[in-house]
Amino acid sequence: IMKTPKPGQLCTINNVVYRAYKAENGCEGCAFNNLYTCMGIVDGKTGQSKLDCRYKSIIFKRVTKWKKK
Repeated sequence: IMKTPKPGQLCTINNVVYRAYKAENGCEGCAFNNLYTCMGIVDGKTGQSKLDCRYKSIIFKRVTKWKKK
């Protein structure tokens, strides 16, 4: 089980950087909003979800560019 990040925090999933956002409309807008990559799906072996983002109203968006200062 992965620790659920709070809104605004960055996390790395499969070597890709994502930022957590507060969900406004369920899983709409999440980078993992499909049947095959959603981490809120319950694992059949353990009976636990891989990541409880759905229940904590968190969505993930891919970070594409870093802004240079």
